[in-house]
Amino acid sequence: MKKKTLTPEELLAEIQRRQLTRIQSVRSSAVMLREVCDSLIKKIDNEGLNGYFSINSECRRHAISLHKNCLELCMFRGWYQELSAYVQEKSEDGIIKGNQETREEDE
Repeated sequence: MKKKTLTPEELLAEIQRRQLTRIQSVRSSAVMLREVCDSLIKKIDNEGLNGYFSINSECRRHAISLHKNCLELCMFRGWYQELSAYVQEKSEDGIIKGNQETREEDE
C-alpha cells in the first residue's frame, strides 16, 4: 500500500501536533526529575554519608528523557520554520496544490 504524501500545510500541522506532544513530555520529565532530585537532596541532608545511594536512581532516566525531548523540540522548530518559509515563498510566487506546485505565468 502506498503511503499518502502530505501537502506542505498538512506537514506543518503534523509538526505542530508533534511539538505539542513533545512539550508535554518535556514538562513531565522536568517535574519527575525535580521530584527525584528533591528526594535525593532530602536524603543527603538527613542521612549524609550513612545513607544508601542506589545506582538505580531515576535521575539519569528522567534527565535523558528530558534531554531527548528538548532535542526533538529543537529539530521540530527548525523544520517548522524552514517549511513555513518555503510555503510563504511559494504562496508569493504561485499556488501550492497538494503535491503539485504551479507557478502563475506573467501575461
